[in-house]
Amino acid sequence: LAGTITQAAWDTLSEGGVIIRFYANDTYGNIGTRYVLVYFEIPEELDGEPAISFGNYFLIFALIGILSLIIIDKRKKFYEN
Repeated sequence: LAGTITQAAWDTLSEGGVIIRFYANDTYGNIGTRYVLVYFEIPEELDGEPAISFGNYFLIFALIGILSLIIIDKRKKFYEN
């Protein structure tokens, strides 16, 4: 294959490595080649809705804890009077 690597060419490849060879010559007859190994992975698609992250659980438990402390403090003050 010579020329341009199009997006359609990349889309036909499966997961793994691809060797790309760059070839050049000049008017004096000098020839040069370089090889590049390109490795890529196709990401897995997630099914359904994303799960709740840990941050949301932390926020919920923190709010429950704060509300519990406020209720306990108010009850303590009520019974002291």
